[in-house]
Amino acid sequence: MSSRKLREKRNCLNCDRYVEDVFCSHCGQKNIINRPSFSYLFATFFKDLVNYDSNFWQTISILFLKPGVIVNQYLAGKRTSFVSPIKLYFFISLFTFLLPSILIDFKKEENMLLTESTSQKSNFIHLDFSGNSKPSQVSDSVQIASSQEIANDSIERKSEENDLSENRFISFGEFPLYANANTTKEFDSIHSALSKEDKMNWLVKPLYRKNIELEEKGIMLDGQFEEIFAASFRNNFPRVLILYLPLFALILWVFHGKKQWKYYDHGVFTLYFFSFILLLTSIILLFDWMGSVLHNYLPVFDSIIRIIEVLVYSASFIYAFYYFFRSHRIIYKESKFVSHLKSFFILGINFFLFIISLLSYTLITFLIV
Repeated sequence: MSSRKLREKRNCLNCDRYVEDVFCSHCGQKNIINRPSFSYLFATFFKDLVNYDSNFWQTISILFLKPGVIVNQYLAGKRTSFVSPIKLYFFISLFTFLLPSILIDFKKEENMLLTESTSQKSNFIHLDFSGNSKPSQVSDSVQIASSQEIANDSIERKSEENDLSENRFISFGEFPLYANANTTKEFDSIHSALSKEDKMNWLVKPLYRKNIELEEKGIMLDGQFEEIFAASFRNNFPRVLILYLPLFALILWVFHGKKQWKYYDHGVFTLYFFSFILLLTSIILLFDWMGSVLHNYLPVFDSIIRIIEVLVYSASFIYAFYYFFRSHRIIYKESKFVSHLKSFFILGINFFLFIISLLSYTLITFLIV
């Protein structure tokens, strides 16, 4: 990055005090030219992105490889050696948020190509039997087979329309009066016509209506709903993690002495621990993307790649648990038995509450969209 020239005038642009040297002795601002070149903005951005703190990479390595050490050092007052917890968490969470949108989804592209291929095939058969553009290369036997396939598809569609309840992820057994609704308009019409006693309450109605909407869009077929919901579940993980920060720190506060430890101390531990979780999540996302690339270009090694993926995911899950147990013992300096017992309960309670929060948030956002 190009250095910015010092101002000839000695008044500070921030507090208007006299500046004897480079920095203002009152507010600390550097007495440099206020409006540098346009390229300076980009140079500053990339400098802050890669190394916004001189100890960024040192903080990352210690955070990931030495559980609890960085929290102990920070609480002991050695804070200039590491990136502050809130700044580190903000940077890693931003990176984790942006990562899925940066990486190319090869699975999605493959599905789109398959859909286009199927669509082209369908159009070809349609033209063949319309009599408008019958290709000379197609034999009569192929035409008969295609005709039979179309007839079978028509029968299957009718069968699906007559038995929609089998495709629904929520049964209408408790509300049989709504079971005949095949579209959202029919659902709304039935709901409006029913008496107050027979209507669905405000809490469950959006869920059932979303069910009908998914059927209209064809998302309930071929496991598409499971894929979409799983993708939404993964994408919401870092978002819910941010919202869950205060609750995690509160549970730590409940399990430890109030005189020795302050809520601030638990907050620092939580921020660094969640930074580690997000960093591990980013690594898993990158590895999952690499697996998609290998699946796409090296299908012959598909089984080997899947085994490696299972091993990496399992190792990451185990390391996350070990990391918390190790960090907890190093930071709170309790006996091995007491520390592990508390760690078990703290993780168990937080895991349960976090999964409930993640499922609820995913379900709410899924219904809204």
